[in-house]
Amino acid sequence: MDKTLYLCTGDSFAHYHQQQAIKHFAMSHTNKLTLSEEYRREELIRMIGHNLEKLTLQELEALYYDMSTKTYIND
Repeated sequence: MDKTLYLCTGDSFAHYHQQQAIKHFAMSHTNKLTLSEEYRREELIRMIGHNLEKLTLQELEALYYDMSTKTYIND
């Protein structure tokens, strides 16, 4: 949109800037949420991987069977 059109009417100009501020606020909070979700995902993967290393062969086989029947693993 052409900003010069908004200079003629004060209400439209204020509304335009209010909408821009709302978009900026939403985008900044979405980015924080995304970063938080990505961090949490990486942390969970690290914790799961660390604990997988401690499982016995039988426990790993049972986990594999359970995950493959729930289609978390597709061979």
